[in-house]
Amino acid sequence: MSDPCSLNLGTTNKWIAIIPFKKIDPTYRTPNVAFNLVSFEMPEVLLNEVSAFYHGTEMKLPAGVSGGDKTLVFEYLMSSDWRQWKTLYKWSNMICKTIGSGFTEKLVDALVSVRFIILSEFKNPVFEIIFHNCWIKSFGGLTLDYQDPDAVEIRHSFSLAYSHFTFEGFENE
Repeated sequence: MSDPCSLNLGTTNKWIAIIPFKKIDPTYRTPNVAFNLVSFEMPEVLLNEVSAFYHGTEMKLPAGVSGGDKTLVFEYLMSSDWRQWKTLYKWSNMICKTIGSGFTEKLVDALVSVRFIILSEFKNPVFEIIFHNCWIKSFGGLTLDYQDPDAVEIRHSFSLAYSHFTFEGFENE
């Protein structure tokens, strides 16, 4: 009889994020932009609660809705042609041109579903999380410094807001 418990720890997993930029800009040359993530913070799932009183005693009950910040923060390794950075910058300009200039005319066109894929140590997909109705919320700055001996690669961060997320690839085992 085999033990249903797996002791294979996820210590060498990799993460990538895929943004379907062709949906945002139909003139873009490729349908997706991939990000080799260095770090990714999974969003907190907060189950809201309501207070109910019974004979003067307060009881907390689930409210039937979930909440939380609904912000994703990514840090990725930039490609040598800066393709990801240029794509994020173009996306941010679709939403808000410059500070104080207002929104784009078709804000709904700037919302996409972003796929976050967890890869096994053998680079096979384990499962996907799909964040729906995403828009770029912040676009991190860059420090370029030849004097920093530890800076062997350029890293950049950005954050997205989303409405909800779903999973693909979860199976009952």
